[in-house]
Amino acid sequence: KLGAIDPWKFLKTFNDSHFVSHRVFSMEAARRVSWRSSHMYGKRLYKMNFVIDMQGLSFSHARPSILTRIREYMKMFSTYYPETVKKLLIVNAPFVFTTAWAAVKPWIHPITLEKIKVLGGPASYNEEFRKLGLQLSYPNAIGSLGGLFPSWSSTLRELQSNKSSTNEILIN
Repeated sequence: KLGAIDPWKFLKTFNDSHFVSHRVFSMEAARRVSWRSSHMYGKRLYKMNFVIDMQGLSFSHARPSILTRIREYMKMFSTYYPETVKKLLIVNAPFVFTTAWAAVKPWIHPITLEKIKVLGGPASYNEEFRKLGLQLSYPNAIGSLGGLFPSWSSTLRELQSNKSSTNEILIN
């Protein structure tokens, strides 16, 4: 739930380096889950559906310092994780999102832009989830992984321990 993040605390807690490290860690964990799923299903799975819940988003989330971080992250994401996004679903987008979207949209590659869908509340996003074969583990699970990725938490724990280095993740 992006809108649930206090922008002031975010800026105090994460400097640019911490933010990038956090996002790389999350993406490497997702790649690890994809790798395991590929072996489990016997086919290469590397594209991911991302859901961003905008509920609670306000103009304070559109501060230039936050938008700069997002822009830098998006550059890094497209460089190091090309062709990773299958669909990016933005749900519960309030009116304020339109303003932020206008600022962010030019930074997004046109092919990636085609994969992004801005949806309203449950009526619209539940239908889109159904079309994509996505299912939430319980009602109102937006903003939580719930039971969508059963191996996600174990992968994060494995990555947090020193059992797996980033090099092992990339090799595997």
